[in-house]
Amino acid sequence: IEDCTLLAISRNDCLTLVTRYPVFALAVIADLGNRLRSSAEQIRSLAVERVEQRIARVLLKLAATAGSDTPEGRIIEMALTRQDVADMTGTTVETAIRVMSKFRRNDWIRTRRGKVVLVNMDALQRVAEAG
Repeated sequence: IEDCTLLAISRNDCLTLVTRYPVFALAVIADLGNRLRSSAEQIRSLAVERVEQRIARVLLKLAATAGSDTPEGRIIEMALTRQDVADMTGTTVETAIRVMSKFRRNDWIRTRRGKVVLVNMDALQRVAEAG
């Protein structure tokens, strides 16, 4: 299931698979649990964390899942607009621009050809964990 990007199956077929194959049922339960945990974490984040924390967390998470190391730092291997950052962190584009500019001034991140490079992951980790 983890390797599938998109899987659509009918309700009846899914119920048949779940009842016939306990391993499949456990995989579905594990996936649903992960999705629920992720949603709860996102809701908590929006409710209690500062915008800087949320943006730092998103950048670190993207770097972990879609990043690669370069001499300059860890680059997020996908184009990432300020609108994308705002959408992922539940803030406005203006606030995302302000926070990303602050991170850039502190030399924690750089932008290169529409991609974000995390230059100082330790500093971003401290921001993400501040509370």
